[in-house]
Amino acid sequence: MNLLPTTVKPDIEDLTPSVRHLLAVFDVPRERTVSATIEGILETAVERFAELADPIAITCNVDRDLFTEIYAGEGKNDEPAPLPGIIANANAFYLFTGTLGSKPEEETAKIMASGEYLMATALDACASLAADYLVDYLQRTLEQELDDPHSRVLGYSPGYCGWHVSGQRALFKVLKPEGIGITLNDSAMMTPRKSVSGVLVEAPLEAHLFLPEFSFCRECTTHSCVSRQQILKLSSSRGAP
Repeated sequence: MNLLPTTVKPDIEDLTPSVRHLLAVFDVPRERTVSATIEGILETAVERFAELADPIAITCNVDRDLFTEIYAGEGKNDEPAPLPGIIANANAFYLFTGTLGSKPEEETAKIMASGEYLMATALDACASLAADYLVDYLQRTLEQELDDPHSRVLGYSPGYCGWHVSGQRALFKVLKPEGIGITLNDSAMMTPRKSVSGVLVEAPLEAHLFLPEFSFCRECTTHSCVSRQQILKLSSSRGAP
């Protein structure tokens, strides 16, 4: 199979969170008003993030057999898990990895060392949200290119939903993201920290739906799969894309 990774350069405007999004991260209700001082710190954090971040990603279309091999990885995945069933019903697979660059976390460390803890926390939250938004951006971009109105694209990553984090090693062998500045340490964790990786799966809506009743779900603190599935259902009911 001729693997041709594609480089993607999103506009930073597409990934930069708003002050309202930051407040939601800190569990501040939408109807609550914050002080001018707090709002000013958050606005500055958003501005600094937009100046520092340099988002870039790589995607690569692979066939079912290759992704099945990549998913198997080092044999450390939980069983049962959602992805084997999703793989069986999927139409296409796109490996991905992306990063915001090292500058946001370097600046966060400097600000933290200076004692500006709230600013450092806000800047770190900006980068975390933007990393999630990078995956959303890749999903939207791919979904907009689909001919099948019944297909939906959703990202799945090593370290979640039973896919062992060591699976990143197999991903990296194909994507070779060292060229865009992403490396793995001995624990298969990425550097820079605000980086993402995984697979974008194109499949019918129903293939992405599962109940969080697997053994590893008890250890999950977010159950983000539920909200992701709700968004997919909503987009489908509206006739997206």
